[in-house]
Amino acid sequence: GIIRDGNQLHMFVTYKDNAEPPWGGKGVIRHYVAPVDNPVDGWKLSGVPDFAQPDPIDATLSRVGDEFHAYYRVGKGGGIQWASSPDMKSWKNHGMCPGDINRESRGYGYQEAPYVFFFKDYWWMLTDPHKGLAVFRSEDAITWTLQERILEEPGTRPQDNTLARHPSVAVMDDRAFLFYHVEPNRPYPTPPAEERTVRQKLSFLQVAELRVENGKLVCDRNADNVK
Repeated sequence: GIIRDGNQLHMFVTYKDNAEPPWGGKGVIRHYVAPVDNPVDGWKLSGVPDFAQPDPIDATLSRVGDEFHAYYRVGKGGGIQWASSPDMKSWKNHGMCPGDINRESRGYGYQEAPYVFFFKDYWWMLTDPHKGLAVFRSEDAITWTLQERILEEPGTRPQDNTLARHPSVAVMDDRAFLFYHVEPNRPYPTPPAEERTVRQKLSFLQVAELRVENGKLVCDRNADNVK
């Protein structure tokens, strides 16, 4: 996730130091900084945040009041966890996110790629449970309530005919745009990564607009209104 703080951009990146099949070794989050006027070539390593966890991946970053929150997935059953910091340098790990995010009653097991954003008076977290995108809502960016999944049904646009994966959101004025990738040739249930063909691994980036209706986050991936 990338956020702006003054004249700098901050990006938290998943890094792995080997390519052990299927997904490499343990994850590490690295913190990179770039000037606002050079968001392509200006990135420099700032440090490695200490989240007090052995295998964090898929970090998202938000400013909440006068502090920063990081949310990330932890391997081996660690679920979706979070940490807070006053300066993006020293971090306090708070463990699993409270509320519905890590409860078994949410209706699925594994999930990854949390993304947190503020829109229409609420904080929202999207995750990828490999069953569309899971949606959670919060008033304080700490305790989360489960809502209905979105983009679970295939879309009709070119190369958008399967489950949405790994979300990101850009909020612009009073509109929010969801970016996600799809693998249109990937079968579900999915064979192990090492057994899938190159064609089955091809990915396409898509965008659709998010709306809030009666307090719920909704998205029509087939609407032609992303302008």
